Amino acid sequence: MPASGFKPKTFVQEDQEVIIDTKEVVLVQVRSTSPGVPYGSSFATQVQYRLEKGPGGATTNLLVSAQVDWVKKCALKGTITKKIKAAVIQSFEEIKVHGDSTWTAS
Repeated sequence: MPASGFKPKTFVQEDQEVIIDTKEVVLVQVRSTSPGVPYGSSFATQVQYRLEKGPGGATTNLLVSAQVDWVKKCALKGTITKKIKAAVIQSFEEIKVHGDSTWTAS
């Protein structure tokens, strides 16, 4: 394969913080930065995971929300935001599909 076919490694820094941790709810905030990508120092991605005990305690509900925090002006803000949103949605669609086919309640 020609050298142009290889993509360089991208450094991602991720900070995770548990905001709430009770018997009923766990809330985790994740902030990611990618200083090695073009315009990577202009934004950070925040994803929040909320896990709640379902009815009767036999299931767990997962709510995921995400946003892009802009710390510098960027001419490609709209394009980058759309690509990040699409990547987050794709990631969780893959998890949902995999989960639907393999996880069972116990």
